[in-house]
Amino acid sequence: MSTLMSEVRPGRDAPTEYPSSQRLDSWKEIAAYLRRGPRTVQRWEQEQGLPVHRLAHGKQGQVFAYKPELEAWWKSRQADLEPAAPAPRRRLPLVATVAALLLIAAAGVYLLRRASAPGALAALAVLPFQNLSGNPEEDFFSDGLTEEMITQLARLPAAGWRVIARTSVMPYKGTRKTIEQIGRELGVTHVLEGAVRREGDRARITAQLVRVEGQTQVWARSYDRELGGILAAQSEVAQAIAREIHLSLGRGAAARPAAARPVNPEALLAYLKGRDYYHKFTAAGFARAIELFRKAAELDPGFARAWLGLSDAYRLRGSWWGDLPPKEAFAPARAAALEALKLDPTLGEAHAGLGWIHFVYDWDWSKADAELRRGVELSPNSRDTHGPYANFLRCMKRMGESRVHIERSLALDPLSPLELTEAALLYMSMDEKAKGDALMNQAFTLNPEFPPSVWLVAYVRARNGRFEEAVAVLEPMARRPQVDRLNLALLGTLYQQMGKTAEARRILDLMLQRPQIAQYQIATLYLRLGDRQKCLEWFQRAYDERDPQLPWAGWADESFPLWNEPLFQDILRRLNLPPAKQQ
Repeated sequence: MSTLMSEVRPGRDAPTEYPSSQRLDSWKEIAAYLRRGPRTVQRWEQEQGLPVHRLAHGKQGQVFAYKPELEAWWKSRQADLEPAAPAPRRRLPLVATVAALLLIAAAGVYLLRRASAPGALAALAVLPFQNLSGNPEEDFFSDGLTEEMITQLARLPAAGWRVIARTSVMPYKGTRKTIEQIGRELGVTHVLEGAVRREGDRARITAQLVRVEGQTQVWARSYDRELGGILAAQSEVAQAIAREIHLSLGRGAAARPAAARPVNPEALLAYLKGRDYYHKFTAAGFARAIELFRKAAELDPGFARAWLGLSDAYRLRGSWWGDLPPKEAFAPARAAALEALKLDPTLGEAHAGLGWIHFVYDWDWSKADAELRRGVELSPNSRDTHGPYANFLRCMKRMGESRVHIERSLALDPLSPLELTEAALLYMSMDEKAKGDALMNQAFTLNPEFPPSVWLVAYVRARNGRFEEAVAVLEPMARRPQVDRLNLALLGTLYQQMGKTAEARRILDLMLQRPQIAQYQIATLYLRLGDRQKCLEWFQRAYDERDPQLPWAGWADESFPLWNEPLFQDILRRLNLPPAKQQ
């Protein structure tokens, strides 16, 4: 995401007041809401001023409308229209807390409705496996096997189904909700329930596949294996699930996931513990995950997923929420990704990780595109392939292509603050403020401490003149022990624009304590403080140190204060950013 923001202006780009639930996204939906035919409502737009909006980007002729605007229009035009045309019904407002929960569960709601419609793709949610050991410290094992099952199923062809990602299923751990409720909230046709018991060097997995409609059991089985063969057992489960779902929908046989090789038991345990730390999404968590993934790779050098985990943890330690300088993070990340692909060239997530390194560190756009696209081809049901590719495409200003992948990613991971934030940024970039604002608020509601979501909420509030509210969201980030480069830079910018120069310089001093991980943000903050020379020096340092934020400099335009500086233009030329494609 970009932090190269133009001057914050009150009232600019104000988000619509209507939530996404009040939006109708086609002539068909508008006509159904007004209880008339599409031709009639199209005629009403031409002759009676029906309030229909058209997208500034996207497919030609794409339209949308808001229910409150239609109702207000109806009241003013009713006398001029056919007397038989009934007024649209207005639903009673729900209790606020219920509405908030439904809003969260409905991230990408139109995608989920489409997915559960007759003839739509099958959709599966793998619920968190239950830990039957009686020891909460064994949760890493059951949670890790849940994630591995999702990963196995995500490698199936996307034409057959979609599989909900880990982030969106983990909130259901220990839930008392019914299968019907979960199916409705996640928009899935099937749910896989499982339980795990580990005793010494053996583990027993029980699993049952339930069809949401009628809550009928489709398939059930138990597996009792040594730890080294547990991933192979999961591969068998994935194959059985794929077969049963396709047969239950009358679609014949499905493609099978690749069989898993036996794994050193101690390596498996280290790997699953590493995944547990990785998902804490903190610098300390990534550091501990690296230790555990490295241990797993040393114990079993042929374990491809241990190398993939090592690559991912290093990549994120070098990103905007990590703590390593880029040159210390991306070199081992690349080496580990290449080792994973040497062992298993079909690992889509490893291709996506390598593509991300080409994107934010190598600045090699063609290699990044090729690897990210290959990742999607190999793991078409993984948000870990679609999400990064969508972000890359947005940076390249290929907005239509980015939209395809971010919407797929949202359908796979509808409760992920990261996916919701990235989607909100894309929609805002495409002037779809209502949809972007709704997704932004959903992300922030899900996790008000997730750095990217915090940044976007503060940024939008500031652009609409709500400076105090923006600062209130950002200030807790300044008190964290870990330097949050994104939010600190924005906080310092807002302090300066509010006339609090001393506070802005205090933030700059905080960032200068770890300058090797925040060159780009330090440059922008120096610019806001009026020190143009220091700003240019830090932009050059950002280039020399290969700061992963620098590709977003391509979003700058003639209004950017450094636009006419020779050094800034030279950096843009050296980045060799491709021209934006017409979408």
